Amino acid sequence: QNHNDNQYSNSNIMMSAICHAKFPDKVKSSWLKQRLLVHKPSLRDMQQYHERYSRNTYLNTDNNNNQVQSCLPPTRYFSRKPEWGSVEITRAMIDLLDEGLRIGTNRDNALSLVKGIKDSRQAQEYRDTYSSQRYVVTHGHGHGHGH
Repeated sequence: QNHNDNQYSNSNIMMSAICHAKFPDKVKSSWLKQRLLVHKPSLRDMQQYHERYSRNTYLNTDNNNNQVQSCLPPTRYFSRKPEWGSVEITRAMIDLLDEGLRIGTNRDNALSLVKGIKDSRQAQEYRDTYSSQRYVVTHGHGHGHGH
C-alpha cells in the first residue's frame, strides 16, 4: 500500500471534493463546509451588502453566534433536502456533477463575477469563498500549494 501512496503523491493528479448535505447548517466540519454547494451571491447582493456595511470591519455571525470579520453576505448553503428514493437525490447528483465540471474552466462563475466587484478586499474574499478552487483536496507534485 505504501507503494500506491507514493505513486499518487508523486503524480500530477489533483483531487477535488464537492458535497451536497441534506442539512448543511448542521455540518460542523470546516473542511466539509468549505466543499458544500452554496448559493453564490449576485453582484447586486454584493454591492448592497458593501453599501450597508461599508465601514472598515464587516461583522457577521457564524452558526455558533461568534462574530467573524467578513466582506461578504452570510453564506447560504444549497440543499435540495432529498428524501430517500425521491427525484431530489438525482437532482442533487446533477448539481454536484455540474459544479464539478466547472472546475478549471471559464464556467467558474465566481471568477467572472469578481471582475464586477469594486472593493478589492470584498473581491478577494469572494474569490477565496466561492471559486471552485475551494474544492481542491490535493495538488499533485509540482503544483506548489494546497488548501
